[in-house]
This record gives sequence, structure tokens and C-alpha cells, in this order.
Amino acid sequence: MSTLAISVFTDEQYDDGLLVVLGSNTTEATLATKSHDPKVLGVTTDLNNCEITLAEFGNNATFPLVAVAGRIDCQVQGPIDEGDCVVTSDQPGIGQKLDPTKWVPGCIIGKAVNAIPDDSVQLINIVVGLH
Repeated sequence: MSTLAISVFTDEQYDDGLLVVLGSNTTEATLATKSHDPKVLGVTTDLNNCEITLAEFGNNATFPLVAVAGRIDCQVQGPIDEGDCVVTSDQPGIGQKLDPTKWVPGCIIGKAVNAIPDDSVQLINIVVGLH
């Protein structure tokens, strides 16, 4: 499965594998900090992890790449099983398993390909774009 990434203007440089949301008037994207945020945009990445790149601004600290479709590594807090929906959490940039009682339209970024059996934060593979 190919991964599609776009370049966006962010408020600062972020490590790969973090969830970002649509930003304010001054930035296109910022680190996700709210659980089940419907403004979720994608997962920070670099050129080595993408097959298709729409980088009109280039790939640098000011305009990093954000995976918006395909398979990508993402920091997620468990427990989570394969196939569970991934959403933002209150931890900056970290994903978590969807709580169906907190679901709002647009809050799901994708599905977990790997499982985390405990409550640790791990880099796992997710499929982005399955809402």
C-alpha cells in the first residue's frame, strides 16, 4: 500500500509518527492535544516513508510532510488491537483507541495494523484514511 503525504506549514518542527490537527490562521497544522479531535489531519513523516508526495513547499522544518492516506508508523498508547480505530488523545501527538461514547464525525484518523497489549506508548503501523 502506498502512502500519500502533503507538505503543510506548522508552528514548529515535529518528530515523525505524531498526529497533527488543522491549525489556526497562522499555521496549517499543529500537534494534536485533544482527545477525539475531529480536526485531525494526519501523521508527521519524512520522504523515506512516503511513495507519493505533494510537497509544493518542499520538505523541511517549516513545511514538514504529513501522511494523509496509506500505511504509516504512528505513536499510539495502548491497549489497542489490530483493526481498532485510532483517534487523537490528550497526550500531545499520541494516538489512542476510539472510545465509541466519545465519537464525533471526523475524529478517526485510521485503523491499527499492530496491537499494543498494555498501556504503553509505542510506534505502531496504522492505515490512515479509513474513516
